[in-house]
Amino acid sequence: MSPSKRYHEKRLRRYWTKIIFLYFVAVAVYSPQWCIASDQLSFVGADGTPESFTYVKDLSNAGMNFFGLEQVRWHYVEPAAPRKKGTHDYDWSKLDPIIKKIENVDGSAFITIVCSSRWATKEKSGSRVASPPEDDRWDDYRDFVEALVERYDKDGHMDMPGLKFAHLHFQIEDEAENPSSWSGSEEEYLKLLRTAREAAKKANPNVKIFTFSPNFGDFFDHLTPAELQDRLRMLNQTERKPAGKKRDVEGKGAKKARKVNFVKTVFEAEGAYDFIAVQYNYHYTGLPGIIAVIRKFSSKPIWVADSASATLLGRHQKVESEYDERKYPYLTEKEIGSILSNYGHSKYKEISEWWEVEKARTTFKKIVTAASLGAEHIFMQFILDLTSRPLKGDETGINPWNFAGLLEGNGDLRPVTYTIKLFHEKFSDFSRVEDLSKKEGTVSDWIRHYRFHVGEKVLDILWTDGDKKEYSFGSNGGRFRITRIIERKVGWPPKSEPFSGGTLIIDRIPIIVEQDT
Repeated sequence: MSPSKRYHEKRLRRYWTKIIFLYFVAVAVYSPQWCIASDQLSFVGADGTPESFTYVKDLSNAGMNFFGLEQVRWHYVEPAAPRKKGTHDYDWSKLDPIIKKIENVDGSAFITIVCSSRWATKEKSGSRVASPPEDDRWDDYRDFVEALVERYDKDGHMDMPGLKFAHLHFQIEDEAENPSSWSGSEEEYLKLLRTAREAAKKANPNVKIFTFSPNFGDFFDHLTPAELQDRLRMLNQTERKPAGKKRDVEGKGAKKARKVNFVKTVFEAEGAYDFIAVQYNYHYTGLPGIIAVIRKFSSKPIWVADSASATLLGRHQKVESEYDERKYPYLTEKEIGSILSNYGHSKYKEISEWWEVEKARTTFKKIVTAASLGAEHIFMQFILDLTSRPLKGDETGINPWNFAGLLEGNGDLRPVTYTIKLFHEKFSDFSRVEDLSKKEGTVSDWIRHYRFHVGEKVLDILWTDGDKKEYSFGSNGGRFRITRIIERKVGWPPKSEPFSGGTLIIDRIPIIVEQDT
């Protein structure tokens, strides 16, 4: 072979070696595999306001790597109308820093898009009340959603500089069935949902689009199976009837039926979305009813997009009965809120410690209930308390989210966060959950018993909301260890105690029972 031919063959081999190398680099960098795999996302996530994402590192210490960005309003990203059709000036200065903070802890974002604009939508306030685009602005909304997905999908096209992961989970509005969140009709929302999904899939076919998350309040709380069926039948009877024509004894029937009609119209259109989002902001016993309503209309996977980590103060005259057997029955919710917001109050230390214990119990019960009903993830609200402002003497209302924060104002973990950490350390890889609850008497009398299958291990969780009860467990022999959820501020690592089977004493504090290895 001539020297010239050998030289050209050598160059050719080098050329194809570079081509193959660059191909595999491109696959590695731009493929959807560079998103965090769904089975690596923490079962429990957290929603936060923009300033609270400074503390995601603290939440990552509790095993959390999934964070919800609520209220990403259109006008935050595009404050002014395009100079000409199809030419947009997007401002990413609010969103990019949050995404970077989440990526600093190898986390993923769950983004809620809100159609609120001061120039493009029918409502021009730019507030949390979303509305349909003006008739001549639907293409602008489509472009906005496509640009938003492109910015954070890590496909190599128009990505945020330095983007590490693909963020592919987007919710379209939150409580669209509620006029205080969406001023349009259910048909207009469905058009918005389809438009957003089409735009998002154009940017990245791997993106997952979620419905709005309906909020049924406390309508299904504390119900036995028979009472739940009565509520569901009542909703069926009141569908499409105006308010006042058909109501239950609490006067909630017609209002809830309108919510159901909205849910029905949207959720039956399964081709318009990929996943369902729901809200779970009241008592943990309400979720079975919420999911029962959803399952009338859709079989799509369900995520709990919003879940309060504490009772929402200001929604009842007295604190719910789950609060330590009414340890403080003499205090109204307003009085509890006033004490919690006033560090100098004589009862602040006593009430705040009690409140944090109950927050840990409430959150753990919600997480376990959601897992047992097949929810794929649950997002707790919020990362921080929304405010610590003392209530004025003439105020009658309380922001119900004031005291639901997962972290202290300086980022320190609270008992609720240690409890989430405990769940993730013991149950993060669970494959299925069995409901073995003993459902006799009123709902508060039930013995809650859930069996989690985690790899080759089986772990049981038990509690009751009523009086202490005896419960037979492991009577066939065996060695077990019992761990109680963490209720103290300095509670890590959790303590466990041996149990050789026989009779357990069950109370309001959830316990974890596992075989002793």
